[in-house]
Amino acid sequence: MSTAGFKKVLGERQRTRMVQFLLKFWPEFESIRGSLLNREVTPALDVVLASVLFEETRLGTQAAMESMPLPVVALLAQKSTIAT
Repeated sequence: MSTAGFKKVLGERQRTRMVQFLLKFWPEFESIRGSLLNREVTPALDVVLASVLFEETRLGTQAAMESMPLPVVALLAQKSTIAT
């Protein structure tokens, strides 16, 4: 097998592993999954992990904010604008 052929096989294997990794996530991660899978160039594993971690943090923050009573959310928003 030539070097070019070997690189192509490795690239396809990397993409297959990334797809399998992303397909195991819950439906809440559908937007990030679609974003990563629809890129022309297969992103590196560290980019995939950083994107998934960011989305997980965003979903956790959103869930925490939705579970708080409205006055607490407004108070937190007011404090964050005062601090900046």
